[in-house]
Amino acid sequence: MAAQLTTKELMYLTDFIDIEKKEVEKFQKAAHEATDAQCKAMFENLAQMHQNHFNMLQKHVTGGSMLS
Repeated sequence: MAAQLTTKELMYLTDFIDIEKKEVEKFQKAAHEATDAQCKAMFENLAQMHQNHFNMLQKHVTGGSMLS
């Protein structure tokens, strides 16, 4: 059985989820606007990295509140 998250931990995770979502949007926009292929690829990779972080944090929040 997984440990229950505290309210404070959930608040921190929610804040980090919001930050990661903004980072994904920022780097997706930069990739869309980039004209240099290397820059475009770098921005796409950064967007994917932040998307992975977002997904991981989201799992902690939904997993922490799910019943077994």
